[in-house]
Amino acid sequence: MVIEKTIDEIADLIAEALRIHVSEHEGAYVFNLNEVNVDKIIHLPKDELQQIIDSLSLFESQDETIISTNKVYETLVREESSFPRMRPRVRDDALRVTDSDNNIEYCLSSPSNEYLVFLLIKVSEVASTRSLVMPMPLRRVFERPREEEITNIFDVLRRIIGRFLTLRLDSTKNRTVSEFEKYSSAFLFQLSYNMDAALVPQRHLVLCKS
Repeated sequence: MVIEKTIDEIADLIAEALRIHVSEHEGAYVFNLNEVNVDKIIHLPKDELQQIIDSLSLFESQDETIISTNKVYETLVREESSFPRMRPRVRDDALRVTDSDNNIEYCLSSPSNEYLVFLLIKVSEVASTRSLVMPMPLRRVFERPREEEITNIFDVLRRIIGRFLTLRLDSTKNRTVSEFEKYSSAFLFQLSYNMDAALVPQRHLVLCKS
């Protein structure tokens, strides 16, 4: 995937989604959440963001909502229900299943860092990245009881775009996109049946009003 945005522009997209400004200090991007009434400043080292961008560049974009390599596939998933059951907010809060027969690990969770950057870039082509964010004050994320300390800007993003869910497949052998699609569809069908839910691939982005 050719990423035309510079690292500074991607940092700006993150800040735009959060409705704040970003500055730089000692090799890191500084996101001052005091601008939106949250008493917190989060630093993102430039080399950490560059690693995420470099990792994303190894993927191909299949359509609006799928990224893949020969061994990794991540797609947006939608739960068709008025009362969604699957709402993990961070990467550790995920459903992981290993298929030993086919040597594939499935992970249903909020988006990976690479996918978040992919979303930011995709959305910026047609709208403000603010349209990714749920219509709620950012301070509510930090007011929720029993929340662990949030120190990573990508975890902040995951919480404020909570309606986005992805299915990631990691394979130990090379696979085509059509193979990944077959396995992901079968997994979502079986999971939906077992959990009495309705999980389907989402092929187009649905944005909030910014």
